[in-house]
Amino acid sequence: MITVDDIVRMIESHRYAFTTEAGLQAGIEAVLEGRGMDYERERRLDEEGRDRIDFYLPELRLGIEVKVGGSFAAVTRQLLRYASCEYVDVLMLVTSRSRHLAVPDRLGGKPVRVVFLAGGLA
Repeated sequence: MITVDDIVRMIESHRYAFTTEAGLQAGIEAVLEGRGMDYERERRLDEEGRDRIDFYLPELRLGIEVKVGGSFAAVTRQLLRYASCEYVDVLMLVTSRSRHLAVPDRLGGKPVRVVFLAGGLA
């Protein structure tokens, strides 16, 4: 059975060429597809459709959010909203911003993993 740690290793071991968040999302999607992972893109987390997480892996009940910008406070608030979703058990933030490394390891009682990808510009 695959674990969240396996997903972290998959994402960290890939070389990404991106200048935008959409470019990084495309790279992560290629990694997930290349490993045959079952995932949903832009999964709606609330009835209104305001909150959409970039990737949702139902087998792990894992939500993955990708950020190449945004303030620490804004990203943390967004993840806290996502943590309130009943079918998300674990959150992962994939980011190219070192300031996001300070995101707490738990939000709303749920574990948060931060994957920092330095560089990325091609």
